[in-house]
Amino acid sequence: MKSLLWSGGAEQASCSEGGRRLAQNAVSAMASCSASIQARLARSEAAVKLGAEHRLVGGTRRD
Repeated sequence: MKSLLWSGGAEQASCSEGGRRLAQNAVSAMASCSASIQARLARSEAAVKLGAEHRLVGGTRRD
């Protein structure tokens, strides 16, 4: 079975290249997802801060 898997150098190179591309795509997808989560978190924190300031200014602070 092992000799069948390692019989072709071209197939091995192609598989290796495909694996490398797949890994790069996964890394870039994770980075993109992380950036999206960080942006969403920043917007959420800003909304919470704005809401807290609004409650303080309005005089109806509810804790």
